[in-house]
Amino acid sequence: MFLRKGDLVQFESSTPSQIAWGNNDDPELVLQKNQVYEVEKVQLRSYHTKIHLKGIEGKFNGDSFRLVKSSELPIPKIAYLHGLESTNKGAKTDWLKFIANIYAPKIDYTQSEIYQTLKAKIIAFKPDLIIGSSMGGYFAFEIAKELNYPALLFNPALHSRSFEPDMSGHQIGQHNPRMQVVLGENDKVINPEKTLEILRNRDLMNIDFTFLDIEHRIPYRVFRDEVEEVLNKKIYR
Repeated sequence: MFLRKGDLVQFESSTPSQIAWGNNDDPELVLQKNQVYEVEKVQLRSYHTKIHLKGIEGKFNGDSFRLVKSSELPIPKIAYLHGLESTNKGAKTDWLKFIANIYAPKIDYTQSEIYQTLKAKIIAFKPDLIIGSSMGGYFAFEIAKELNYPALLFNPALHSRSFEPDMSGHQIGQHNPRMQVVLGENDKVINPEKTLEILRNRDLMNIDFTFLDIEHRIPYRVFRDEVEEVLNKKIYR
């Protein structure tokens, strides 16, 4: 893996050989697994890359990390709409803040005119990509079609919602933006087969589907991997 100053990397794990090779420091002593760090300095060696991290003392084997965001790529703007019983706090939002400029509000879906409020905020933010999960996936789907924004949807609540939010200001979207839809095969809250049927019946040609062996809740690693895949595909604006 070729790294540059300014790259964002995630610490995964280290082995004794990675530490011993080139007399590197043990990252397990100072770093947190799955945490994202910024590369401050890169030293190329014959058989490995030695890196220094911003704000962290020590030198580490680059093989202990995975590249999250290259400094040579433009930083995307992402709007993230969490689910009904979720929040805008936690590992997913923290990770998004490392790789993108984000709009990730705490959402009360029972609020009056909530759809209109979120749509107005997203228009002002001008995201490159909208990400939504569950109820947030439903909102992201409708806003994406209205405003022609690419979207990544996790188990979107296109049906079987526990209540109907205030959709004032909603207009039938005429656009057909690129979308990636991730569906949990074991989702007992939002039936994935019914979601698939709804989307296919709408003749939306720019949608890709991914079925995973998960339930309704989206694990952090699945979220991270799917976001990275979408960004690497460059389906965003």
